[in-house]
Amino acid sequence: MELLTLLKSTSYKLGFSVALFALCALLGLSFNTPLNAGEKNHQQQKNLELGLSLETKFWNAVQKGNDKRISSMLSPIFQGLSISGPYTRKQQIDGLAGTPLIGFGINQPEATRSGKDLVFSYMLVAIGDGITSGPQVTVWRKKGSSWEIISHSYVPFLVPG
Repeated sequence: MELLTLLKSTSYKLGFSVALFALCALLGLSFNTPLNAGEKNHQQQKNLELGLSLETKFWNAVQKGNDKRISSMLSPIFQGLSISGPYTRKQQIDGLAGTPLIGFGINQPEATRSGKDLVFSYMLVAIGDGITSGPQVTVWRKKGSSWEIISHSYVPFLVPG
């Protein structure tokens, strides 16, 4: 009788869902629930932080002209795509070599991870000559304890003519 009184007062004050949950807890019942929104948001935040970190390291290497570091970050199977068409790993390295990047910004980042792969898309704002500002997407793959870029695509901002 006391349990029923407790449930009635709980449902009145806290709502039926809480009362039902309380009943299940009191009876030792459990049920499977999908990953809750808090856990999803936490994982999305971790993916976003990882993507920002990786991409920032890459663009810092470009800014410093560290061709060896850039090369080590690109997978042997790297492929890229731009408005001009596909490009190879060697073309990417050669294209970035000696490029005067004064500064950069990463805006509107989005990240999705599945297993060893992280897809990171963002708007790049590049200050300097030779680097195209605009929408970018990079696919990173975890290899051992490090990450490498397996693909990168960008679309330049187009000025209406």
